[in-house]
Amino acid sequence: EVPIGVVDGASEGVAMLLDGIVGLGGVISKPYRGALKHGPRGFAKGLVQGALCVLRPPIGVLDLLTKTVEGLIHSPFLGVRRHLRQQQPFALHANRLVAPFNAEESRAYELLSLCSPAAPARGGRGGRAEFFQAQHPIEYRDGMRLEQRVVLVTTLRVVYGCLDPLELLFEVPLERMARVDLQEPFTHIILWTWTEVRVLRRAGLNAIPNMVLERHIKGSRPSQLRAAKEHLLLLANQEEVPAAVAEQMAPLRV
Repeated sequence: EVPIGVVDGASEGVAMLLDGIVGLGGVISKPYRGALKHGPRGFAKGLVQGALCVLRPPIGVLDLLTKTVEGLIHSPFLGVRRHLRQQQPFALHANRLVAPFNAEESRAYELLSLCSPAAPARGGRGGRAEFFQAQHPIEYRDGMRLEQRVVLVTTLRVVYGCLDPLELLFEVPLERMARVDLQEPFTHIILWTWTEVRVLRRAGLNAIPNMVLERHIKGSRPSQLRAAKEHLLLLANQEEVPAAVAEQMAPLRV
């Protein structure tokens, strides 16, 4: 999975560094376990394996630097400049039928060019097909500046970003959405997502704990936030969007 931004890359790198530090305990545990299971021969084998564990912290430092730089390269703020498109992309719908070009859908769909590649399905090799589902315009006033933002929903993820200039704020896979809420004074949607604590997975634990992250979708118009919240709530509950709700989304497009 490609890290997006310095924070994402650094967090992955820190997890790898901690993994290397935890692995340093193998210097003692490997010979001990080898001696318990196989006697002197196991102890000698454990000494060799334990000696290799000394290399894990330096490797973790290199992983930290590598992931941080990788996140910086793919950052929507400091990343590699992309060539400006001559024409906006078509928003590909799940029915795979050719529809008339819609400039508003296309502007939102263009945010996918800033996202990480779609992860392959389990057991698959290529990336999964991704299609447009809906978009929710969000106006956000930052001081005197009014920003046009959008919540883009595809068949694989939820994307939140700015339209002018095009800027990715965050992306969340649908299967990692946990909870959605909108409370008074209705200035932002709270989106809770989960992620695995990778350092514990590498430590060989059978039960892998998850870490919950809190993300905010900020807006200045409560009606827009309510419409987006209702859709995201259905996704978090893994419910299909009713046809009546889908029809009501059409007038809400940018």
